[in-house]
Order: sequence, then C-alpha cells, then structure tokens
Amino acid sequence: MTPILLLAISLIQVILAPVIAGLARRSGVLFAGTDSFVATTIGALTLVHILPHAYGVLGPMAWVAALVGGLVPIGMHMAFHRLEHRAMPTLLWLVLGALALHAMLDGAALAASSDAAGHAATESAHSDGHEHGANGSLLGAAVVLHRFPMVLGIWWFALPRLGRWAASSLLAAIGIGTVVGYGAVGLSWAALDSRPLALIQAVVGGMLFHVLIGHEGPEHDRTAIGKRRGAIVAGALTGIGLMIVMASLGTLELPASSPLSTVLTIGASLAVAAYVLQARWRQRHEHHH
Repeated sequence: MTPILLLAISLIQVILAPVIAGLARRSGVLFAGTDSFVATTIGALTLVHILPHAYGVLGPMAWVAALVGGLVPIGMHMAFHRLEHRAMPTLLWLVLGALALHAMLDGAALAASSDAAGHAATESAHSDGHEHGANGSLLGAAVVLHRFPMVLGIWWFALPRLGRWAASSLLAAIGIGTVVGYGAVGLSWAALDSRPLALIQAVVGGMLFHVLIGHEGPEHDRTAIGKRRGAIVAGALTGIGLMIVMASLGTLELPASSPLSTVLTIGASLAVAAYVLQARWRQRHEHHH
C-alpha cells in the first residue's frame, strides 16, 4: 500500500467510528453485539499487544505497573465505593486518553511508512525493543486490523460516559496526531518506545478491565434478554476471530506468524470473552431484578 492510502484509511477509520456506533445504538441486539465485540477486542489487544510492548520497554516492571493499575479501581470499589463513583470520570479519561495516545502514535507511525520507510522503521523498532511482528508489507494490515477496533472502542465507551464533546475530542486527537505523524515516522516510533509512555500503558492496561469492560453503559434494556445473550456471544466470537486473524498475520506484539502467537492470542481472547460474558450477563440479571 502507498503511504497516502494508509493515511486515508487511518483517517476514514476515525470518521467511521461514530457512524458505526450510532447505527449499532439504534437496536438493542446490535448494541449488545457491538458492545461485546468492542470489549472483547480491546481487552485482548491489551493483553497481547499493549502490555507485551510495555514489557519490551520496561521489563518486569511492566507487570508490576499493570498490577498496581488493576488494584487501584478494585481497592476503591471495595473500600470506598463513594470515592470510586466520584473518581470514575477521571479514571475513564486516563484509560481512554492512553488508548487514544497509543492509537494515535501507532497509527501515525504505520500510516507514514512507505515500503522503504516501513522496513527502516521496523528494523529500528526491533533494535529498540518494539516489535510489531510485521514486516513492511503487513504494516497496512496492522493499521486496518488493530487500529480500528481501538478507535471504535474509544468512541463507544467515551460517548455515554463522558459525553459527545469528550468523545469527539479523543477522536480528533487521534486524527490530528495521525496527520502530524505522517511526516514524522522516526518521532512516532521513538514515542512508542519511550519508558514514560510504556509505564502509562502498563498502568492503564491494568485498570482497563475494571473501568471499561466491567462497567456497561445505561443503554442495555431495549430488547429481550434471550436475544441479547445471543448477540453478546456473537460479538465476543467475532472479536476472537479478529484477534486470530491479527495473530496469523503477525500484526501483534507477539512473534510473527508463529503457532505460539496464535495459541496465546486465542487463550487471551477466550479469557477476555469469558470475562465480558459474565460481566454483561450479571449486569442484565441485576437490571431485570
């Protein structure tokens, strides 16, 4: 793919995210399926892309940071439920902002890469510890496959919780950052491999499951529970399928196109899907009672 085409795809993804989310919110079944797909994909990407990258930069400290990030909202929920309610908007801004920053820098670096630049950036990234697991010919696939679910997820979770202005601001930051990064591939790669950013990504990765996936928005009571359960399962399975495709193409942070990469991706995706299913079904049971 040519650099300008990759840039166009990156920007189209930002534009399409609100459109797709808006269509899905018109139907209870589509809402449930899209919500499950987004939650499963974002969670799995965190486990097999964001956190492994943080580990590549920070080493074992990444897992410590992720553990701390996971314990913060859980501790607030257990000990200070009222404090958790007050702090949730701040935690949401932190989590969604970090995801937006990752999508912005990652997408910018990929969109700005021609075949020659892509090989150079990949070689530089490998020497610095950042491995996308993709050669130059697969950078376009990486943009399309793992950037769009992240952009859609940012809008999906931000809109009902933080409002249209905040959601639009996050998407605008991604779009503007992509355009700026189009001419600054080296800067984008350097930012991705910085220790402060890796630390933020690790902490946010730990927070993500409680802050985003464990808390569904208010729009979940439009359709019969049986139909919604089928849509939730279908959405989770679609997310798992997308993650398997990404692993087979070597567009994740794991060893490219290796059986171990696929096995780890499937395992992580199934674990996240199970978490999503139990969270969504528990929320619906509580809502209907």
